[in-house]
Amino acid sequence: GSHAPDRQVFMSAAVDMIKQSETDIEILEIGAYAVSSMLTWSNAADKLLDRHCYITCIDPWVDFGAELFTEQMAETLKSNLGYEVFCRNATLSPNNVHIYPVSEISRDILPKLHANKYDIIFIDGSHHYMDMLKTLLRARACCFQVKLYAEMI
Repeated sequence: GSHAPDRQVFMSAAVDMIKQSETDIEILEIGAYAVSSMLTWSNAADKLLDRHCYITCIDPWVDFGAELFTEQMAETLKSNLGYEVFCRNATLSPNNVHIYPVSEISRDILPKLHANKYDIIFIDGSHHYMDMLKTLLRARACCFQVKLYAEMI
């Protein structure tokens, strides 16, 4: 894909760094929206891994916080179009990549997820400093001993 080529390099490098793992790879993406980054993870896993990759994508996909975005993004969230685009694009993943959408707010779902499960956590939800900090702390304090963080601020 051509979306954010600099991001693709770092995301692919993160997958490459953990490819020696003896188990399937688990990625948690917080803030999936319309899936451009999920497709980047998916393509990297397909090219670099010889086993399965499971990507859990968390996003409210509703008008929660829509007022923080542009008018066009807010309308997309209110109409459910963002989630429909996500579901359609998720079907483009290769056979060894499994996508699990979770329609929740990260602060509500993070404490419910399994500890020590994820190899990579990619935080790309709210881009407001305090929201990002709280999400990062919840991810670390509530449930994960993560091998690698890939963060977007």
